[in-house]
Amino acid sequence: MAGVKIYSVTPDKILAENRDRVLVQIHGGCYVLNPAEAALPEAMLIAAIGGYKVIAVDYRMPPEAYFPAALDDSMAVYKEVIAAAWDGSACLDMRAPSCARSRQRP
Repeated sequence: MAGVKIYSVTPDKILAENRDRVLVQIHGGCYVLNPAEAALPEAMLIAAIGGYKVIAVDYRMPPEAYFPAALDDSMAVYKEVIAAAWDGSACLDMRAPSCARSRQRP
């Protein structure tokens, strides 16, 4: 999605109030730990408990790419999710640095 590797997790049952929502999950790890499938357990738990679709961002990390690559990847996915939302709204969980970055760039 947006040129960034993601994992899409959809629970067996999506709650009616969450049918048109998606949560963008940016895994912890200080932008240097827990690449790839390591983020999946958290995303699966969030999807199962919350009852909505989760998109887990597998952002680039060192040594492949250094700051601000992880923030750039996260924002690219966020923007694509917003653009693709049916009604222009989405339920999004963005970590604080990504939220701050979203205010800085158009």
